[in-house]
Amino acid sequence: MNRYRMNSMVEYIRMQDEFPFDVLDVEENLDEVLAYFGFFAKLTEDGAAEIRMALADIAGAAEWAEMTRLVGQEDDQLMEWADPEGECRDVFLLIHHRRKSVPPEEWLESLSVQ
Repeated sequence: MNRYRMNSMVEYIRMQDEFPFDVLDVEENLDEVLAYFGFFAKLTEDGAAEIRMALADIAGAAEWAEMTRLVGQEDDQLMEWADPEGECRDVFLLIHHRRKSVPPEEWLESLSVQ
C-alpha cells in the first residue's frame, strides 16, 4: 500500500469522534482496530509498523485525555476507580498530590469524627 493511502487511513481515523482502543490494543490487534473503522487492507510489515506507530500516538492521546477527565472529577469518585494497591497506583498518587491542603485543626477534627 502506498504512503498516501496509509496517511489517508490514519487521518480518517484521527478525525473520528472516538478512538475506543488503548495502546496495547493497537500494538497487539492492529487488524481489529482497522476493521472497526472499516479498513480491511493488506499491509506490508513496514506499512503496518508505520500505521501502528501513528495509531499508538492517537491511542496514547485518548488515554491521556481520559486520565485528565478523571482527575478533574470529585476525589470520592476517583478513589473508587483508583486502587492504591493495584495497577492504578500512579493515578492514585497523581490524585493524592492534587488535593488541597487542609489546616491541621481541620484534619484533626476530621479524624475524631470517624
